[in-house]
Amino acid sequence: MSFNFDIDSDDFVKFTNKLEKIHQSALPNAIRGTLNSLAFDVKSRTMPYSAKKNFVNRKKNFFKANSKVVKAKGFDIDRMESTIGFLASNQSKNNKAVQELEQQEFGGKIKDRGLIPLQGARITKNRNRMISKNNRLSSSQLKRLKKTGKTGFVKEVMKVGVKGFVRTEKSILKVTSIKKSKKGLEFGFNRIYMINKSKVVKIEKTNFMREAGERSIKKAGYFYRKKAERQFERALRI
Repeated sequence: MSFNFDIDSDDFVKFTNKLEKIHQSALPNAIRGTLNSLAFDVKSRTMPYSAKKNFVNRKKNFFKANSKVVKAKGFDIDRMESTIGFLASNQSKNNKAVQELEQQEFGGKIKDRGLIPLQGARITKNRNRMISKNNRLSSSQLKRLKKTGKTGFVKEVMKVGVKGFVRTEKSILKVTSIKKSKKGLEFGFNRIYMINKSKVVKIEKTNFMREAGERSIKKAGYFYRKKAERQFERALRI
């Protein structure tokens, strides 16, 4: 999405006229500075606010750390633009999450979601926290988990033992206890993942970046006035 900054609007035209008179680079400098300030305002202020409002933020610095501003350059005001986007700073951990932000913004389907983490998988079973290291499953571990019926389930539980993982038709369970009683064996489980057979998750649009942009563009006049005043000060010193 994009937002336009109109320097000839009633609010800004007096600065524009003055800038055009003092030096040929004054107006482009002021516009370039304004566009860059707006982009950094999205990155540092409105985007984190919007993300916090629209998502469960399990990594406090995720959005700031994986966003990047490409600053406006040059002196051609008709082609001048600054942008902010997302690029994973840690490819091995964040790349997939960053790629999925487009679906989060506009809505769509996310593929390769065979397992849906449940509250029990997270640190202290708090839905707002990350998945516990002890509950993370590698692809090789998943392949080793057998689909068992009722008769094979007990054998599989005994085989993996406490802290091991077993697979049912709909879930991944972690064995928390195995006890013998007069009634026989008693098992304790923590349900940590739901199995998603379609491996596709439908995401409703959040428009979190549009919301951030709309909040930041309201400060365009403030930034333009500051950048214009800087150019006026420079002209007086020359």
